[in-house]
Amino acid sequence: MNTAAEQLKISVSPRMAQFIRENVKSGGYTDASEVVADAVRRMRETEAAKKGEVFLTSFEASRSEDERASIRRGMSRGMQDIEEGLYQSYDADGLRSLAEEMVAASARKRAGRAKPK
Repeated sequence: MNTAAEQLKISVSPRMAQFIRENVKSGGYTDASEVVADAVRRMRETEAAKKGEVFLTSFEASRSEDERASIRRGMSRGMQDIEEGLYQSYDADGLRSLAEEMVAASARKRAGRAKPK
């Protein structure tokens, strides 16, 4: 995947500039470039849909059709679980605790696979 960025100088109306700044300030985006990139991605999706095409992100395009189908199935199962109430809610402390448990479990698993020297 090519991650090189090209700089462009663009001009926007004061109203658009304010909208971009508000989106960054609210924490929805890290910077103005991210706001513009998201807008362009959405435009590309809309144009593809008008043509009856499917717009693939660079991540999606780097995957095989089988991998994309597998991801779609997993997402569908996840959405179905949410609709059926089969999920666990966590607050910030609960997420931190869950993350710590997962890291510890991963470390134990790696330690079990380590070969003695």
